[in-house]
Amino acid sequence: MAKVIWAKEAREDLEEIYLYLFGLSEKSAKAWASEITQTAFLLENFPRMGRVVPNININRLRECVVKQHRLIYEVNEDDSLIEIMAIRHSSKPLSDF
Repeated sequence: MAKVIWAKEAREDLEEIYLYLFGLSEKSAKAWASEITQTAFLLENFPRMGRVVPNININRLRECVVKQHRLIYEVNEDDSLIEIMAIRHSSKPLSDF
């Protein structure tokens, strides 16, 4: 089983997106946060379940799409550690990676 950790930027992304969605709909914000955290828990047992990030093509850098957001994470060589790097809206480019 892999250990999942959240980078500071990813935690900030999670909070920022949650607060934005909460301003629109409390129910939607909670459902989104629940789906994001469930996906992160799944990564513990299935670290390579996400696809390789398109246009970057680095096997250890992967993403899972959750609603309109990309959960971007890095897997170490032996799949024992996963670092969630960022959460980005799917319409925005990944220029900072």
